[in-house]
Amino acid sequence: MKINEKTTRRKEKLEALNKVTAANASHTGKQVMLPEMIKKATKSDADKALARMFYANGLSFDLADSKYYKEAIDVVLVMFH
Repeated sequence: MKINEKTTRRKEKLEALNKVTAANASHTGKQVMLPEMIKKATKSDADKALARMFYANGLSFDLADSKYYKEAIDVVLVMFH
């Protein structure tokens, strides 16, 4: 992985963390654990991106049953674990 890619990924993770931190700090009054914040931000961002991809391109949700779609998602998941 190139340095620019690492820097970009690090910035994206920090931006997601900042969003979650700002949202959680204002309404609960309870401290949220760091791994919990990152997990929520990552899942939320993934959900939004996948939904946007399906809706914006008029893709059938049957695509999610495709062997190749599942393989692609598995590869992405491995990258983040």
